[in-house]
Amino acid sequence: MILPVTLAIAAAVALINLWLALRVTRVRVYGKHMLGDGADPAVIAKMRAHANFTEYAPTIVILIALIELAR
Repeated sequence: MILPVTLAIAAAVALINLWLALRVTRVRVYGKHMLGDGADPAVIAKMRAHANFTEYAPTIVILIALIELAR
């Protein structure tokens, strides 16, 4: 069974996750903090934003799939 809404949302979530990862990478490279956060508030904030998204996004996508299956 194909779930078109869930697939579209999952694609959007993947793009947002990639964008957040690139933001973390950029601030790490410019700040020269390749490991850890270096006690840099900018690195910490971007890392937490990416981590929070990564923690919660899968649950939301699964719930959307279940809603779509239930119709």
